[in-house]
Amino acid sequence: MMKYNMKLDTEPFNQMKNGLKKIEYRLYDEKRKQLKIGDIIEFQKLPTLNERIKVEIIDLKTFKSFHDMFMEYSDINKDIDESVNSMYKYYSPKDEQKYGCIAISLNIIGK
Repeated sequence: MMKYNMKLDTEPFNQMKNGLKKIEYRLYDEKRKQLKIGDIIEFQKLPTLNERIKVEIIDLKTFKSFHDMFMEYSDINKDIDESVNSMYKYYSPKDEQKYGCIAISLNIIGK
């Protein structure tokens, strides 16, 4: 089992902390390719990094694109294009094409 640290914006961090967010979406870059089921991620809340939450990875699923990922995981009431565009705040379309993306299903184990 490995432990990883990742940063998370305030809104998704609070959603995760309150049990509303159970999947984290990321680029499937070199760091994320190391993730395995059972590993621990400690998320730090941006911008101050003072608040933390620990989660255990319970499932990993990779996709070629954010669009493909959100076709499977998006809430029925949420626009897929809006979800894809929200990822472009963090990752470029060029990086998306190069690496693909990953849906990390998680379970909170500590706050």
